[in-house]
Amino acid sequence: MWDTILRRVIWVAPPSLAVASGVRARYWATDEHSGVLAIWWLGIWQTMRSVPWRLHLSWQLRPLQRHVETLSDPQELQKRWQRRVEDLVVAVPPKSGTTMLLQVCHQLRVGGVWDASAFEDQMDVIPMLEGGPASLLPTNDINAEQVAVPRIYKSHLSFRRLPKSCKRIYCFRELKDVLVSDWHFTASILESDVPLDAFLVMRLVPGGIDRALKDMCDWWEHRHDPGVLFFFFDDVLEDKAASVERVREFMGLESKPGLVHQVVEQSSHRFMCEHHSKFDDHKIVQELDRIRGVKREGKCELVGKVRKSGGRSGSGEALPDTAIQWIEWRWRCIVQERLGFRDLQEMRSAWAAEQARSKLISADLSTCQFCGMHNAEVTQEAMDVHYWRECPMLTQCQYCKQVIEIATLGPHLRDECEAPQAAPSAQDLRPTQCPLCRAEVGSTEEDWRRHILQEGCAGNPRGKGP
Repeated sequence: MWDTILRRVIWVAPPSLAVASGVRARYWATDEHSGVLAIWWLGIWQTMRSVPWRLHLSWQLRPLQRHVETLSDPQELQKRWQRRVEDLVVAVPPKSGTTMLLQVCHQLRVGGVWDASAFEDQMDVIPMLEGGPASLLPTNDINAEQVAVPRIYKSHLSFRRLPKSCKRIYCFRELKDVLVSDWHFTASILESDVPLDAFLVMRLVPGGIDRALKDMCDWWEHRHDPGVLFFFFDDVLEDKAASVERVREFMGLESKPGLVHQVVEQSSHRFMCEHHSKFDDHKIVQELDRIRGVKREGKCELVGKVRKSGGRSGSGEALPDTAIQWIEWRWRCIVQERLGFRDLQEMRSAWAAEQARSKLISADLSTCQFCGMHNAEVTQEAMDVHYWRECPMLTQCQYCKQVIEIATLGPHLRDECEAPQAAPSAQDLRPTQCPLCRAEVGSTEEDWRRHILQEGCAGNPRGKGP
């Protein structure tokens, strides 16, 4: 009898645990990814149809495991990388504008000079920080001198895995468009006919959407850090000149007549398509084919990182309804719950309002860029004292004594402050919660200004200010 019961338990326990995991992720721990729930959402039959394709692609990639080196561990990266203060990392997620922003940065540092013979592939002059497939290239030396200053690096590492002591550029793109672009790119490299719906299962079930959204939230919370330059992909496309100018200022490069206009043209989709082979990763693909023992038939043009029919928004609307609904639900569970934004458009609008206000204040050196305090006769020294002692929007970290914005104190304690007591003190602090009085504030700059300057934060020793 006991043997019969044990056998039944063995058969029933795994599916029961799987169902329980899915129910928990659906109704209680909605910010946690559940592969079981994703399978149920996308459809069990659709998931089963993707299994042969998953096995097919895994078999093709199997020989690479012994040859590709990825420095994904932050401590190991810090040991290997001899950083310099001016180093710049373009830390953009895959298929989200990485190549375009790398082109912008490179052309800015060389003064807008385009020499088609200077490099065969973009990876010749800009190494991949963590290696990955680029580690197969002998030119991928992260400590070597580069063709110009500053040194520029490509990276797909998340905010939490990147060193904080270097300049970083981040760009977020609508994830539905990212998936379509990734499908075209991956299928071309592996010469695979994998259908889009099967490819989606391979990306969504393991939790790729959750990781991307949580990483974006991390970057958003640090968007005002001096070492961070934050972009939305569509904003770059809509106003390329303003975006290039922001990059130039961030890199600390001299402004030259016509330079921005020149780089705008050199980083356009049309220009980069005309020089497609510079951006198609053909050197990496050649190494991948060599290791896999693959010989491509005839002249096969790679889709590359600048797809001729790509470079625009909206392609993700062609995804199956189940995939779109999953992505939108994960946004509500992660981004809206953490930052308060209902969708990407609302987030972009909030960012545009912040940028417009920042431009107005930065043009007036007699106005505090944080609280708006204005004094026509103030000196730079007096303004520094105001920041250090008086500005109600700023506070001093009780552990490291660094003066930072109150709105970013929580992320600072969790991710940056090196004091051992810092991270535990912010463990239960929500991003939309004031770290001084624990009141629920919101996620936008206006929310924080209202709480501190108008309502008055009960825990702020600097008061409400002017």
